[in-house]
Amino acid sequence: MYNKDVSICKRVILDMISELERKEKKAEFATESWEYMMDRLALMKVLDVIKKEKPNK
Repeated sequence: MYNKDVSICKRVILDMISELERKEKKAEFATESWEYMMDRLALMKVLDVIKKEKPNK
């Protein structure tokens, strides 16, 4: 991936994490909150993998 692509991916994932965090706080039921939290944690793991990868120029 190119550096520009990586930075765009990071930004999109961070936005998705923020949105899931908001939904998690507003969830009416514990199961909804749990699903949002699990999705958010999965995206955080993806972000960690992207940060560890060395992008092409």
